[in-house]
Amino acid sequence: SAASDVYKRQGINAEYGLKLSMADDKLKLLAQLIKDSSSIVFFTGAGMSVESGIPDFRSPGGLWTKYPPEVYAQFDTFLKEPERFWQMCLDVEHLLRDAQPNKGHEAIVELENTHSKKVTILTQNIDGLHGLAGSSRVIELHGSGRSGKCFDCNRKFSSADIRSLAEQPLPPSCPSCNSKKVKPDVVLFGEALPNEVIHGSQEAVKQCQLLIVVGSSLVVAPANSIPRMAKAAGAKLAFINKDSTAMDELADILIIGEAGVVLPKLLEHVKNASL
Repeated sequence: SAASDVYKRQGINAEYGLKLSMADDKLKLLAQLIKDSSSIVFFTGAGMSVESGIPDFRSPGGLWTKYPPEVYAQFDTFLKEPERFWQMCLDVEHLLRDAQPNKGHEAIVELENTHSKKVTILTQNIDGLHGLAGSSRVIELHGSGRSGKCFDCNRKFSSADIRSLAEQPLPPSCPSCNSKKVKPDVVLFGEALPNEVIHGSQEAVKQCQLLIVVGSSLVVAPANSIPRMAKAAGAKLAFINKDSTAMDELADILIIGEAGVVLPKLLEHVKNASL
């Protein structure tokens, strides 16, 4: 219908029967959905961390421009030529070393702490910034650059250990067994996601009443199946992105903007809705 088309253009599904033309109105509605939902999942991507000084790997001039992933970020390549992976890893390690959580991360933490909601964060990011900000229930879909292990003796490495390894001649060796098969806990292309990550994320998505996508282009599989999974389980969907995605028609609420700007505003609306 014509009304349906109007709602779609304004970024909200027609079932709400609301004419929301202003971002502020959408934030108010999303705040109300947060208030009404007992279980919420934030699904965050690269756009969440851009304001922390970590560029989107896929953007022009990003990491994949300098290090094509089919060469440097394949698990098979890491096993055969670990020095290639570590060349890229040095740049990533330098990015993570100085990165701090931004206002978007902090707004999510405040939402967790001040409202008795079950909030789970599923993140595609490897920067560990949700944890550093203080979020307690975080599932890192693509692993973390702040911990690591040796594939031969299974020795675990801390963030400080990774930093020390990065300062060795490449590729670094495991201090315990001298193996070259050491790497941060980032999931490379061709590497299986850990079972606990798959099951934990599916469980959270199927149980949530509201899924809020923040800063994700929704192009990386299998993580990009999460919005459809939530929708199929009956959850409401909200997208907060700087750019449009191929899945925008799934969203009940579509807000165009940067995470560090939109999320603090959303938090204010949630506080006002709770008064």
